[in-house]
Amino acid sequence: MTREQYDAFVDALIAGEKTDFKEWETNTPYFDGCLPIEVMAERGRETLRHGPMKPVGLTNPHDPAVKPYAIVQLRQDNKLGTLYNMVGFQTKLKYGAQQRIFRTIPGLENAEFARLGGLHRNTFLNSPKLLDGQLRLRAQPRLRFAGQMTGCEGYVDIRKHRADCRPLCRGRCTLDLAGAAPRNDCARLLARAHHRRPHRDH
Repeated sequence: MTREQYDAFVDALIAGEKTDFKEWETNTPYFDGCLPIEVMAERGRETLRHGPMKPVGLTNPHDPAVKPYAIVQLRQDNKLGTLYNMVGFQTKLKYGAQQRIFRTIPGLENAEFARLGGLHRNTFLNSPKLLDGQLRLRAQPRLRFAGQMTGCEGYVDIRKHRADCRPLCRGRCTLDLAGAAPRNDCARLLARAHHRRPHRDH
């Protein structure tokens, strides 16, 4: 996006018609690391440019001298390449407003929306209180947890927690659960995983 396109997009997000919260939802706080795009826009005109629409590191191969003011990242959602997800576009905008506003994004003027956006709920355990060092539920040690449920949030944390230790740690924990492992060293494996440098998306 150019600056003019971005400014018009932010204005449209702020003015767009939103879905009202139900009474029991009104006092539920947002998680700051996963805000609806219109809430980010309301917090400051440059907020989206330093979040999901950050243009750093991108070059237009057709015109390398012109740098984008803001970008929208599309992530392929199926093997055929017919479905793409708009990354970081959690929203409370009503469906009609979503289609109208998102079609102002360059390249999406004629987009067909297979599924429109909404809010998702972040639910996780208070791991230091409820889980032991081997990710077992203290009250029911036969139950184990991994991944986002344990309190990891965001791609970097999930990668540190899952990608580095999942194959070895989960396997050893499963063997231990079956009584086949001579000793339980999941805590040591997890500690090592959290000290490794996380993978980075390119």
